[in-house]
Amino acid sequence: MKNGNISALLFDLDGTLVSSEWLHYLTTERVLSEFGLHLTEEDFARYEGWSEEASWIDIVERFAFDASPDELADRRTDFYVSELAARGVEVLPGVHDLLHWSAEAGLPRAIVSSLPRLQIDATVSAAGLADFFEYRISGHDDVPKGRGKPQPDVYLRAASILNVTARNCVAFEDSPTGAASARAAGCFLIAVPGPSCRSLPPEADMVVPNLVEALNFLRDHLRKCEPNS
Repeated sequence: MKNGNISALLFDLDGTLVSSEWLHYLTTERVLSEFGLHLTEEDFARYEGWSEEASWIDIVERFAFDASPDELADRRTDFYVSELAARGVEVLPGVHDLLHWSAEAGLPRAIVSSLPRLQIDATVSAAGLADFFEYRISGHDDVPKGRGKPQPDVYLRAASILNVTARNCVAFEDSPTGAASARAAGCFLIAVPGPSCRSLPPEADMVVPNLVEALNFLRDHLRKCEPNS
């Protein structure tokens, strides 16, 4: 945050706003079962924060089976949207308070996710967060192939759409892959490691246990930046 200014808040989705990693694992397994294949949860954890395309390219190479990564991605999206509608999704602690506060403070917000847009929109709707996020940037659909997280493109695109400078944005991430993307774009990074996070993002400007603590930090920060404070 150059000179202490905050121009916008940029949020990863899975593991940061909602607890949905289990659903991604479930639907990935459902796709792989059609080929007689299986990933353990430990194996699947390596793909935390990866784009849909990159994950499937790697899986196809690891198992050496004949399938199109794009078609596998589309197949999983269908399963994900269907399961999400049936099962719902849990919003993580502090999310509602932070989003309401940011709206009252007049801070623009965007989701910056590796997911395909259909998955983002379905997740945001199922979580009841659609009214908070007019802008949703997909690392699968909105940047050139191969330029999803950990490349900075998704965060730079979000900043451009919001007409702000990335270095004046606060990014919230739970994975090292996403954290690398936010820091490469120049954002101030708050890491919020979720239950499935295997390691803390070394790029983080600060690490908090949940978004409740992130909100406390932002309130204090803006208060200190007020004239005559």
